[in-house]
Formats: sequence, structure tokens, C-alpha cells
Amino acid sequence: MELGYSNGLRPGYERASPYDVWVEGRYSGFDDDAASLGRDGHVGVLYVGGDYRVAENMMVGALVQFDWSKDASDVLQSSVDGNGGMAGPYLSMRAAPPPGTASAPPATPATRCRGPSTCL
Repeated sequence: MELGYSNGLRPGYERASPYDVWVEGRYSGFDDDAASLGRDGHVGVLYVGGDYRVAENMMVGALVQFDWSKDASDVLQSSVDGNGGMAGPYLSMRAAPPPGTASAPPATPATRCRGPSTCL
């Protein structure tokens, strides 16, 4: 399962503000009786972060990540579970301009026109 939200603005450098706060999460549960082992469990991860657009092709930010999981088997009488987390900065840069955005001026056609009806 994934959840998302959009403020309706276009992505990238066309946002109204250079600041962005975001949340992303995923969760998956399972109940598996393959080989009659009676296994069940879940795994989840949640990210919360914010970034600042320094230039059109670069942003810096920070994120915090939490994760949790559990895997249990009644037949094997085993259970494994854990929680974790991580926090830190990040830098994101566009390596090349998007396709179709050439920065060179267009070429000048080298054609001769005899009148408006023959020039396109």
C-alpha cells in the first residue's frame, strides 16, 4: 500500500516555493502457509523529509527514515522482528538537461524563396 499527496502544482523547478516537505510510506503484510510452516509477518518503512531548491537543477535536504518488520512461524517456533531508523542530509542534482531542451540556438535555414507561396 502506498499513500501520496499532490498540491496540484507542476513538478520540478516550476513549484511555487523552493521549499518542499514530503512523506512517503510503504507497508506489506503476509500470511503464508507454504510447506505448512504457518508463517506470517509484515514489513513497513516511513520516510519524512524536506528539501530546498538551490538552483533549477540542484536541491539539498534532510530525511528521517523508520522501518519495522516481523516474520514468525508457528511450526518452526521462530520469530524475528526488528525496528530501525536512519537520518541524514542528501543532495540531488540533474546530470543533464531533460530531453528536448537544447540550449543552442536553432539553425538558420539556407533556402531561397521566390515568393510567399513557395516558402514554408
